[in-house]
Amino acid sequence: MRPYEIHPGDLIAGKFRVRAILGRSRGLLVDAFHTEFDQRVVIKILPAAQADEKEVERFRREARTLSKLESEHVARIIDVGTMPDGSFYLVRQYLEGTDLATHLRQRGALPLAEAVLLILQAAEAVAETHSHNIILRELKPGDLFLTTRPGGAPLIKLVDFGTAKLMRESAAPGGDLTATTMFGLSPYSSPELMRKAKHVDVRTDIWSLGAIFYELLAGRPPFSGDPAALMLMISRDDPTPISHLRPDLPPEIESIIGWCLAKDVDGRFRNVHAFAHALSPFTRGEGEVLVQRIGQTTENAKKRRAAAAQQTPPPAAASSPGRI
Repeated sequence: MRPYEIHPGDLIAGKFRVRAILGRSRGLLVDAFHTEFDQRVVIKILPAAQADEKEVERFRREARTLSKLESEHVARIIDVGTMPDGSFYLVRQYLEGTDLATHLRQRGALPLAEAVLLILQAAEAVAETHSHNIILRELKPGDLFLTTRPGGAPLIKLVDFGTAKLMRESAAPGGDLTATTMFGLSPYSSPELMRKAKHVDVRTDIWSLGAIFYELLAGRPPFSGDPAALMLMISRDDPTPISHLRPDLPPEIESIIGWCLAKDVDGRFRNVHAFAHALSPFTRGEGEVLVQRIGQTTENAKKRRAAAAQQTPPPAAASSPGRI
């Protein structure tokens, strides 16, 4: 059974009964039911023709790590696998609510305190992935899901772990760029991703967090336009200053966004904790706890890497990875 043949009632991997088709863009997204565990799940399927084999294998390895993440702001991965036709699938927990992109279209610009809390929740999830040496590379509002705790408080969960990287690039006849080739290009893509840099570090995710934070406050992304225009703007232009759109905000917020969206990676916050710490004056309660947790996660990751480095000396010619 190929992805385009899947319909409600069908069985995936012998144990997931399809309840509804949630979307067919960029692969297939389905609402399903785990027949053995009596559990509702969401399954993302990438057709074999679109899945890059090397990237799929890399993601399977990363998924083992992601399934162990303990942050409450990361959706739980339940299963990954390959269908008989070679299509790749990923199963995660089902959540009630809506993705952050939809929420922003409905709400528009948010109050500062609310925006800071939501971005800190997202940052905590990103810090957790970084602590396991996984870089998301292009985090978007659609990758973040807004649900609620039992008491009704908002709860952000990271639900897409970079599966866009699994899509095979292709070019139109003559070598012209197509929408498929440009897949993954968005207002949240860093300049180094525009350049297709071979190596990126955690600061590319800092860019994405800054772009999302801008949108939370402005009600629109920092850059917009067709793919060609978007590439130029991200590579060379500055966004409209947030102070022009939200004169009620403290001037420090504009500086924080500027440090996130610096074209040169060396001009950005060096890690997620530095970004979160800069936001600490503008949050209380849960936000303060999040900043502390992000700091502890970052510090623990440094200690683990230091211990590993003592046990295994690095190759003489190896370059230094991005610090977090």
